[in-house]
Amino acid sequence: RLRKFAIVKDGLLISFPKNFGRIYRRDEFGLDIVSAFPASFVAYATGAPGQLYGIFRLFQFLRAVRFGKYLEGLVEIVNTRTRFVVTTATLRVCQIFMIILFLCHWFSCIFHFIGSQEESYDTWIIADGMQEESMGRRYLRSFYWSMYTITTIGYGSVPIVTIHERVLAMVAMAMGAVICDAGLTAVLASIVAKKDRQAGKNNRRIQCSKLFMTTNSVEEHLQARILEYYAFADNEMQNIVEHDIIGDLSSPLKSEILSHFCFGPLRECAYFDEYSDGAIFSLIKTLKPYVAVPGEQLSEIDKECHSLYVFQKGSVRTKDSTGTIANAAEGAIIGHLATLATSKKEGLPTHKLQIELISAHLARSKNGNPYVIVENGRSRCRS
Repeated sequence: RLRKFAIVKDGLLISFPKNFGRIYRRDEFGLDIVSAFPASFVAYATGAPGQLYGIFRLFQFLRAVRFGKYLEGLVEIVNTRTRFVVTTATLRVCQIFMIILFLCHWFSCIFHFIGSQEESYDTWIIADGMQEESMGRRYLRSFYWSMYTITTIGYGSVPIVTIHERVLAMVAMAMGAVICDAGLTAVLASIVAKKDRQAGKNNRRIQCSKLFMTTNSVEEHLQARILEYYAFADNEMQNIVEHDIIGDLSSPLKSEILSHFCFGPLRECAYFDEYSDGAIFSLIKTLKPYVAVPGEQLSEIDKECHSLYVFQKGSVRTKDSTGTIANAAEGAIIGHLATLATSKKEGLPTHKLQIELISAHLARSKNGNPYVIVENGRSRCRS
């Protein structure tokens, strides 16, 4: 936590180190104290039996409670730095699987401890013929028992003999019924239901649109563009409606996020040179998100259009009066009014200029004097 410069806690952005310390003392300090207490060292120093020493070491294992937070942080990094999106449902399934594995480990340890501590010869270790096996094979056998018991499969291949073993088995079956039968099944059912509901909604929308366009004799090229838009919205946008997301924000937050994306480009646009900052901020409040269909023409040369677009994400190609085609940069203002104002201010393009990219890097001589090595692909010089 101390390596981060800011965190979000209860919906608020925390960026001061003192606040980090207060949050740590309130939420995690107690767990660290318990897990860091040297109970196993005390047991070893006092000559306690090996089984008791192993039990005291479980205090250190309490740190596994933080695994959920670490998993959420890992998912956040994956979602931020890659195109792979880990949904909340997938995260919940992973958490349930890890809980099941932890429970199987704990119950297998307790089951093995009970079997090895009974003085009589009617324990599961004796009945299963494991008394001569190593500790690792006994643990593997007990883990196998806890796995099929907690998951409520119930093979019954490991014999249950004593009362303590039967009580432990009943507790494991009860917890397994709650976590595996109810919890995991509910999460998986919600995932399938959500996928089916969204797929059914998308399919019904496409089928209704096809029926409408066929009934009203819509031109084929327009039908293809509409279907391409649906495919883009379903696959690339993943059914995210930005207008609804921004609409759910409060007015100050909506204005702030729109200003973050649009104020700079609008302020630099020649069309708004005579506008004050306050007027631009007022204009920003009226902006709405728009998703363009691949192949759509947002503006045409010498064709009047009163709409302006602030390009944010994707790919947009522009063409000027000389016929030069180029890719628009993110933040570019697209529209007839902006192009006309830029032409009046800077003039129309008259020549094409070919620019060679030149790479340069700083170096130092043996005497420590800095110099620059410049390369343009064919020749090399230093200055």
